[in-house]
Amino acid sequence: MTTNTTNSPITIRLMDTIDALREQVAGMAREWRVMAEDHSQCFASKAEADAAADWLRTNDAGNVYVDSRTVGPWERVK
Repeated sequence: MTTNTTNSPITIRLMDTIDALREQVAGMAREWRVMAEDHSQCFASKAEADAAADWLRTNDAGNVYVDSRTVGPWERVK
C-alpha cells in the first residue's frame, strides 16, 4: 500500500519553506499588500498585513483584501 503525501500539511509546509529559501537565494522577498477602496499599504509579513486588513474592515473601509507578490531587493518594504 502506498500513501499519497502530496497534500499533507507537512509536505505543504516543507514546500513553502523550500520556496521561501529559493526566494532568499535569488535575492527576492515576499511582500504582503493590503488593498482597500482608498488605502494601499505593503508589509513584510502576512501577520502585519492581516492585522491592518482587520483594522480597516472594522472601520468600514469598504472592500478590503490582502494579496502577496514577490519583489526584488530594490522594491523591498523597509
